[in-house]
Amino acid sequence: MGEFIDVLLQMSRTSRCQARRKRIDLSKTIQHIADQLLPRDSQRNVHFTITDGIFVNGDLEPLAAVLENLMDNACKFTS
Repeated sequence: MGEFIDVLLQMSRTSRCQARRKRIDLSKTIQHIADQLLPRDSQRNVHFTITDGIFVNGDLEPLAAVLENLMDNACKFTS
């Protein structure tokens, strides 16, 4: 529950700011998140397949927060 509240607070702070759109290497962003998530639970056999060279235009901070939540849920709910 504490993590959920922290995420909500983080999202509320980022939503109040002006969007800082720029070109983002989505592949590297996702790889960075995966590198942080995978060591959390070494008992599980979770593998991410990440395609290189994917770029998007957007605001890195809220995008990374959403991706981290999605990937964390994928790790939690994958057998």
